[in-house]
Amino acid sequence: MSRLASAVKKGAVPAKKILAVSIDADQAAYQHAVLDSAYPFPTAWDRGGLAAAALGVEVTPTLILVDSHGKVAHVGTGMSLIGPWRVEWFVKD
Repeated sequence: MSRLASAVKKGAVPAKKILAVSIDADQAAYQHAVLDSAYPFPTAWDRGGLAAAALGVEVTPTLILVDSHGKVAHVGTGMSLIGPWRVEWFVKD
């Protein structure tokens, strides 16, 4: 997440193209993490894990790239060295 934040701060990725979704068990944990991190992009709390279940998210972190037609173009799980670059490439197209 910090590398995605850096990509947004340097202008490589528009903030409006990112949505970080937390699957924390409770809202207080989510709010604490958001306040501590001060991400330069929107965040949301997936109360009850409904979105995660619908998208098949089983581990964190999970990166899901959705194209302009609402189609899932890529799913990646776990820590990735190329994740932020993949996002930069994806949003340029």
